[in-house]
Amino acid sequence: MIYKFIKILIPVSIKKYIKSSIKQLKNISHEDYMKYTDSYYSKFIETDSLNYEILVNGIYKIKNIPGIVCEIGTRRGGSAKWIIDSLVENKDLDRTFITIDPYGNIEYNHGDGDIGTNKTIVDYTNKMRNETIPYLYIYALNKLKNFIFFNLEDSEFFERYKNGIPIYSEGGKNLVNQYSFVFFDGPHDYESIYKEVEFFNSRTHKGSVYIFDDVANYNHRLLENELLFKNNWKLYESSQRKISYVKIN
Repeated sequence: MIYKFIKILIPVSIKKYIKSSIKQLKNISHEDYMKYTDSYYSKFIETDSLNYEILVNGIYKIKNIPGIVCEIGTRRGGSAKWIIDSLVENKDLDRTFITIDPYGNIEYNHGDGDIGTNKTIVDYTNKMRNETIPYLYIYALNKLKNFIFFNLEDSEFFERYKNGIPIYSEGGKNLVNQYSFVFFDGPHDYESIYKEVEFFNSRTHKGSVYIFDDVANYNHRLLENELLFKNNWKLYESSQRKISYVKIN
């Protein structure tokens, strides 16, 4: 009875509009769906750094180098979008691309410019995650073979996936523990980045690429001398905010 009463109150023109809208939604194509989704989520995607040419050139460098492409620190997804677009430009689509970020508005370590810490609460909230990650999934999976987001801190990821990431396909399960590219843009204190590099050093190989962001936030030269040059990493490109390396052996 209530439904019939409400139906009487709705003008005929609005009824026709509702019916037309429902019909259009039922007939929407995949292309239109992607266009509308892209239009909605793209306004949430942004970058917060400089020298993205370093990121692009690093992705170009790993063409034909097997292994996972990894980003630590996703935030608003701007860098991840740069990586996806560069893989597409380089026709390097048969990739597993992973991003790692806990969000949750937990303490974030900016570094103190040397080997100390500087922890603060920033706006890396779960709301930011919910606005960013759906878009990245839609954007990435429409272009790359595989995209996976890990809602974890770097240390949690290392503990859980030290033996590799299970990748599933029609051929079954494949445990992958080799990385071709790592973008370090999570915590920016010396100790955290040292541990990250230690983890990936044994899981990268000749031709792999490292890129470090916000290198002024910690003693990057010390990291370079203590952990990079001693493990066959050679400077590839350097800029104000980002520095890249290629593994030569």
